[in-house]
Amino acid sequence: MPIIVQTAWLTRHQLRSTPSTLFAWGDNLARMGGAQNPRSGQAFACRGEPNAIGIPTKQRPSMEDSAFFDDNDFDRVRPEIDVAFARLSEHIAAGGTVVWPADGIGTGRAELARRAPRIWIYLEQRRERLFALGEVILR
Repeated sequence: MPIIVQTAWLTRHQLRSTPSTLFAWGDNLARMGGAQNPRSGQAFACRGEPNAIGIPTKQRPSMEDSAFFDDNDFDRVRPEIDVAFARLSEHIAAGGTVVWPADGIGTGRAELARRAPRIWIYLEQRRERLFALGEVILR
């Protein structure tokens, strides 16, 4: 039940070649964008793949202020975060492998620590609990 902290960006080939592994990535609540745009970050590799577990870090795929979370969104986004972490946790408990980005989730374009510190802290607490479930391996 390893948790692989991967320094390289995910690729669609990687996700498809290891279908029994779950890959965590930062998504948006709209669950859209990225599949056809190589500049869209990890969404380009992950969108639409059944073993890609999107953890919401923004409202929608845009850099407009209204696309970002703030702490007023906490009660709305928390259940969505919980669903993603429940799936990851259950997979580890069943002996499965999870890949987590070394850069973190919510650290890049989402700017969670700055724009929504309460959501950021909650996400990091969930990550810490997830990492406590398995052997963490840096790759």
